[in-house]
Amino acid sequence: AQHDHLVPAASSTILNKLISSKDYKEINYPTGHIGMSVSDKSIIDLWPEAAKWLAKRSRDKSTNILF
Repeated sequence: AQHDHLVPAASSTILNKLISSKDYKEINYPTGHIGMSVSDKSIIDLWPEAAKWLAKRSRDKSTNILF
């Protein structure tokens, strides 16, 4: 969240340089910490995008099948 005072954007954007995975997506969202979690706009725009990204990378560990 661009206006997050609890987890400033600079604290999370640095992750791209610190992780070894090339499979990384950064989403900058114009809200604060709480707004990112519960605002109508975040629920409609942000979380479905994040869920889609995660779903493409999710695997059923019992069958080793990607969802």
